[in-house]
Amino acid sequence: MFGTGWCGGLGVAGWLFMALIWGGFLAIVVWAVLRLFPSGRQDADGQQPPGQDTAAELDRRLAAGDIDTGTYLRERDRLAGAG
Repeated sequence: MFGTGWCGGLGVAGWLFMALIWGGFLAIVVWAVLRLFPSGRQDADGQQPPGQDTAAELDRRLAAGDIDTGTYLRERDRLAGAG
């Protein structure tokens, strides 16, 4: 009724292959869900979206010369008001 041999004739190699297929399928589903619904405050490239800087990030940007002192002070005040 169910074929001959162990578990329908698939054997150990067949079951390992089937486990790999299902594992790959589940990995793709998990990857797709994580890409569609990212958690945290990072975008798809792993970067923080504009306007969501932390205090440490603001300090780093000021030290690197990416922002001027006026922008730093405004963003710092915005962060202090949001917290």
